[in-house]
Amino acid sequence: GRDRDRGGGAADVLRGVSPSTRKAYEAALRGGEGSSPSFACFDGSKVLAPGALNDNYCDCEDGSDEPGTSACANGSFYCQNLHHKPKTLSSMFVDDGVCDCCDGSDERGGGCENTCAEEGSELRKELQKEIRAMEQGLKEKTAMMSRTTVDKEETAKKVALVEKKINATSILVEKLETKIKVLNEALLEEEEKKRAQEKEGELIGEEGEDYDEEEEE
Repeated sequence: GRDRDRGGGAADVLRGVSPSTRKAYEAALRGGEGSSPSFACFDGSKVLAPGALNDNYCDCEDGSDEPGTSACANGSFYCQNLHHKPKTLSSMFVDDGVCDCCDGSDERGGGCENTCAEEGSELRKELQKEIRAMEQGLKEKTAMMSRTTVDKEETAKKVALVEKKINATSILVEKLETKIKVLNEALLEEEEKKRAQEKEGELIGEEGEDYDEEEEE
């Protein structure tokens, strides 16, 4: 197997983790009441120390201990892709030198430019364009009904089908906008929590320096 990497904190542990499984990883870092922190493989094959998460060594048979590395052949990596659609990759594409997530999160070192905002905008434009095309088609079909002697029942079915497609596409646009809003709020909350933790660490450091100065006196 590969050499284990030294853990880089919660951020590294949570790299590549999807929202649906995030709580399990966060619980592994906190530990339960009266018990040490530990992580149970999703397939139940092993129970690991938190340090084994994302350490570039595959411990769980289902790959659940390595959501953010390519150590497990059957693992998966979640791209958050704020302002665009989330995406799940096979672990084989993580840190392979190719930018697969539009937010660049699958490649360490900041070598990938974040293009999610641009791609998300283009996606919404395409969906709106599709809606307009469907609406135009509906108008043309309705006009044809008034000019020609066609099977009204069959035409009505086609019109209803087009309307259904328009509604479905409109709902998709609304869901995309809602998901982007929720993800942005989650990112903001996470950033605020991180800043609070950093500020707390600075305060603790300053208190330690004051204590040392009093000892010297």
